[in-house]
Amino acid sequence: MSFLLGLLWPVLLQQAPAGQIALLTRLADPVAFLDAESQAERTLFHWDKGAPLRAGDGLRQGVAGCSQVFFLDDRAEARFYGQTHLIVEADDAGGHVLLLRDLRCAVFDLKTAATRVLLPGGTEVSGRGTWFRVIKDDVNGRYVIRNAGPAELSLAGPVLPPGAAGVPAGHEVEIPAVEAEPPPDKQVVDVWEGKVLRLDRGVLPTRVGADLFLEGEGLARVGGARIRLIEGGRTRIFRPRRSGGGER
Repeated sequence: MSFLLGLLWPVLLQQAPAGQIALLTRLADPVAFLDAESQAERTLFHWDKGAPLRAGDGLRQGVAGCSQVFFLDDRAEARFYGQTHLIVEADDAGGHVLLLRDLRCAVFDLKTAATRVLLPGGTEVSGRGTWFRVIKDDVNGRYVIRNAGPAELSLAGPVLPPGAAGVPAGHEVEIPAVEAEPPPDKQVVDVWEGKVLRLDRGVLPTRVGADLFLEGEGLARVGGARIRLIEGGRTRIFRPRRSGGGER
């Protein structure tokens, strides 16, 4: 894939729409393109698997999804595996900013542009000219950052281990996977079918029969499940099955 993109790079630059900073490519379902201008989400398929990324655009993909973001200026690449929610930005100095609101596994091949990767919970990984991987370890509640080199990575954030201001080539660092919770006055707490609901103020719950519909924008926690809705989003949660032989 990298060799092919290298051959096509001059063509991509010539055909790139104004303001485009990267190209999103779907590699495995499900992957959706997030359009910042229209606030719309468009699912990508094998016959239409690419989308240009401007500042503010992004991607969302499911647990089996796989995608690649290719930056047009320096040919840096980032691949995402599993559940991901990403927003791509450009800073004033011409660098790359990748804001991750959800992440399971990502591999970054950084080139000449200074790149900042913002993980959920506030940890910032920055560098250039190096290859590194970030994996979320849900069992132990941590992000594992492995730097293959050759350059060093810099770290910043609220929960860094003592002395972990960087990740040298050939080393890894474990960061606690904390996530910022909305203040209590910005949450609505309710109960549905025995499960506690914690909803951002922008999420509206509606009960239809035994099912629950969530609409709006923000984070919803239904029992142990986390659901993030973008503006105008809507999702249906079916009544949970009861143990001991069918539904009640």
